Amino acid sequence: ALGKFGITIAPFVAALGALVVTHRDPTLERARRLLRSKKPDTRMWTANALASVDAWRGALPLLAEWIDGERSIEVIVGTLRMFPFLVPLVRRRTLVARALADEAPSKRWHALPLLTQLPAADRRALARAALKTEPDPALVKALRKAAR
Repeated sequence: ALGKFGITIAPFVAALGALVVTHRDPTLERARRLLRSKKPDTRMWTANALASVDAWRGALPLLAEWIDGERSIEVIVGTLRMFPFLVPLVRRRTLVARALADEAPSKRWHALPLLTQLPAADRRALARAALKTEPDPALVKALRKAAR
């Protein structure tokens, strides 16, 4: 699957964990450049690889900086589904609400796992708010369950 991202990104992302140990600063700088890529897949794969790196190696501050500026809700939700600790709870609530309000049903579906990771009161409130405008019957069913 990594092959589709090109020969230059795949080996780097696959080796990022080791490279950050042996060549910390240049590795984090290259990761920073990749997080600015125009390609959402490149940003998401780089973020996911960085999130797997120990915090003391400098990856978490870089990820926090990146996620604050990330444009694609799909990339954000995809990363946070695996690494919800990357952003504080208040910011996660905002991002889940944004994803649930997106016009694309796929993005609303991708927000559901994040919704279930929120505290019960937040989960219920966001699900109830989303139910007011949700046209997809399957999503309505899932949101009703989350709203209980």
